[in-house]
Amino acid sequence: MHGILNPESPVMSFITKITYSAYLNLLWLVCCLPIVTAGASTTALFYVTLKVAKNEEGSLTKSFFHSFRENFRQATVIWLILLAVGIVLGVDGYIFYHMRFENAFWTVATAVFLIAAAAYARCLRDLTTPPRPCLRTPSCSACAFCSARQSWPSYTSPWHLSSSTSLRR
Repeated sequence: MHGILNPESPVMSFITKITYSAYLNLLWLVCCLPIVTAGASTTALFYVTLKVAKNEEGSLTKSFFHSFRENFRQATVIWLILLAVGIVLGVDGYIFYHMRFENAFWTVATAVFLIAAAAYARCLRDLTTPPRPCLRTPSCSACAFCSARQSWPSYTSPWHLSSSTSLRR
């Protein structure tokens, strides 16, 4: 019993990480209440979560708000663009829903809308998912993922930034 309650035990480490996750989600939720700041909040959440995963955590609140301030402008611009596209797609979906089966244009427009919605979902996924590390070695070129990653085009996302605009510590 004493081994389980030891702060260094795997059980307590797991409980601590779950508690950190809940606390960070509350910080994220509070900072997302003004919808404009959702991008910066998400960036700060990812930043601190990665630090916790690497066992580099210090003060969670301080790290969260430091990342929030450092990446506010860049993350907000990306978020507002995605929000505008999402609103346009939502309005289009609403219009197409009420226009259903009235004419042949509905079928074509719905197909275009569904393709645009799928592209939007893919864009959101790519912007919010950090790159997966190789399970073999950091510079592996033997596996399919690493060889495909070398041919990826570089683009701006919170995870694929140049060194001058990367997520600051």
